[in-house]
Amino acid sequence: MNKCWTCDNSKTVGNPNDPEIDCKLGRSIFDSDTCDEGKNPVTFDILRYMKAGRGKVTISNEETGNRYTFKFSNIENGKMTFVKLLTGANNESDYTYVGVLTDNGIKLTSASKVTAEAPSYRAFNWVIRHLSTLDKYPQVKVYHEGVCGRCGRTLTTPESIKSGIGPECGKRMS
Repeated sequence: MNKCWTCDNSKTVGNPNDPEIDCKLGRSIFDSDTCDEGKNPVTFDILRYMKAGRGKVTISNEETGNRYTFKFSNIENGKMTFVKLLTGANNESDYTYVGVLTDNGIKLTSASKVTAEAPSYRAFNWVIRHLSTLDKYPQVKVYHEGVCGRCGRTLTTPESIKSGIGPECGKRMS
């Protein structure tokens, strides 16, 4: 039996040896989903926001009540983005190192304090792998904190709030 992150039920679906199961799809959440129209630009900006390296996102499943907040920082002019997980009450400083952000999710490293079995790790990677099809899962939400993911300034224009990147930083990231 594996626990589905999408609905939080324990069911035998897909490969029973695969811990990442989405029972609504009936297969591993690591299977790739592709949208006929390509990536939705709004959800594509989630990954862009994360890679910008100065933001925080909260991933929430409104059906189960599960939620996880992640913080991002990058080095080498954005070539590598580190991911940390909020693990305490202080949402400014209580973050634990998880790994390195890739286009496919978080890559764990020898310094990672979270395992591949952790629900937070599984949830994050599930969201990354389903960015182009998140509209199929209305119970799953991804929120940014309202600041530019690149420079940390407060976002004020509707387009910037929607994308998580300010207009000047957006030009520099193009």
